[in-house]
Amino acid sequence: MTHQVSTVAPVPVISIVNNQTITSSLDVAEYFGKRHDHVLRDIKNIIDQEPEFGLPNFGEMQDVVSTNNRGTISRVFYNMTKDGFVFLAMGFTGAKARKFKILYIEAFNAMEAQLVSNPLQLEAPALTASQIGELATLIAERFTDGRDRPYAWGRFNNHFRLASYKDLPPHRFEEACRYIRTIPPKAQPQIALIAPPVDDNQNYRRGVESIENIQSWALLALTGRNQDQVLEYCRQAKASLVRGWTEMDEALLRITVAMSFLRRWRDG
Repeated sequence: MTHQVSTVAPVPVISIVNNQTITSSLDVAEYFGKRHDHVLRDIKNIIDQEPEFGLPNFGEMQDVVSTNNRGTISRVFYNMTKDGFVFLAMGFTGAKARKFKILYIEAFNAMEAQLVSNPLQLEAPALTASQIGELATLIAERFTDGRDRPYAWGRFNNHFRLASYKDLPPHRFEEACRYIRTIPPKAQPQIALIAPPVDDNQNYRRGVESIENIQSWALLALTGRNQDQVLEYCRQAKASLVRGWTEMDEALLRITVAMSFLRRWRDG
C-alpha cells in the first residue's frame, strides 16, 4: 500500500476587524513554521526602527493561555494589516517562503475584494444582549470569586480566539455555554517567597517542594529570558537533589539564586 504525502499548502488565516483585513503574528508564525518569539522580535524591530509605519500597521494584543501546572500566563501577539504583513514577510527567505508569501497576499486580496464588493455580506452577526448576559451569568455562577473571572474570560477568549467574548459568532453560542461549564478552577499555587530553611536534616521532599514552588512563580510571573533562567536554575537544582545528599549545598545555592530573581521581580 502506497502512502502519498500531501503537498497542498495550508490556508492563510485572514480576518476582518472594523472593516479592515488583518492576520495575527500567531497565524503567521504557524503558517510559515517559525517560532512565535522570533516573529515578535521582527515586528518589534519594525516598530522601533520605523514607528510611523509600524504603529498603524501592527497592533499589540494579549490573551491568556494555560500552563502545564494548571496556571495561566499572559501571551503577547500582534494583529497586522496587509501592508504590515508584506513588510514583515520581506525577511522570510527561501523558495517555500516565497510561495507562501504569494498565497498569503492573494488571500488578503481576495478578502479585500469581497469586502469592497459586498461589505454587508461580510459583516459578522453579533450576539444579542440576552446571549451576552447569559454568558456573563454562567461565568459568574461558575467563578463566584470575582477575582477569578478575568482568568475565566481569558480561558474563554483564548479557546475561541477572540479579542472579547462579545465577538463570539452567534452560531457558537451553545458551544460556548457548554465550554464555560468545563473551565477548570483557577489553580492557587502556594507562592511564598521565603527561602527554604538550611537547618540540619532538611529532606529531599522539602527541597523538591521548594523548587516546584519557584517554578510555579516563574511560569505565572516571569517571561522571556528571566523565566528561562529561573527554570534552568530549578532544573539544575532538581538534578543536584537527585544526585544525593552530598550535593545538597549546591541545590540550596541554586534555589537561593532563583529566589533572588523572583524577589527582584516582586520588588520592582
